[in-house]
Amino acid sequence: MATRRPLVVLDSGARGELPSGDVSVDVAAHEAAADPHPPYVKKQGGELSGYAEALVTASVTGTYSVDLDSANEYLLTLTGDCTISVTGTATAGFVRSATIRVDPATFVVSWNAGIDWGTAGAPTLEASKLNYVVVDMLPDGVVRAMAGGKGFAP
Repeated sequence: MATRRPLVVLDSGARGELPSGDVSVDVAAHEAAADPHPPYVKKQGGELSGYAEALVTASVTGTYSVDLDSANEYLLTLTGDCTISVTGTATAGFVRSATIRVDPATFVVSWNAGIDWGTAGAPTLEASKLNYVVVDMLPDGVVRAMAGGKGFAP
């Protein structure tokens, strides 16, 4: 038999009436229910809390890959000229995103040719400042990007 525990309402703020009689939650059934969605899949309704983005901090030179399968927030400090690419697994029905904060110091940042920058083209980042670049990987694998802000104190 499933474990049943009474539901305790600490601050209901409820409108209307609660049902009469015992109200309980079937804990075992709730805990046994498997979530059919991967962790990055949206859930409908409710409030998002306790959320944090996975951060990668790195000093980079040469070539560097922003991997959307590993993290969605990157803080990159260049130690030499660098070409940045964006990789990850395209997922039908979902857009994968990341924010890249990059301090080029006095080095040159270039971007993989496969990134679509729209009509504005790839941005020229401000030297020795923190620059924000936002990237999206669409369900078909196309990567689009834009400069979200430039010239912040590192």
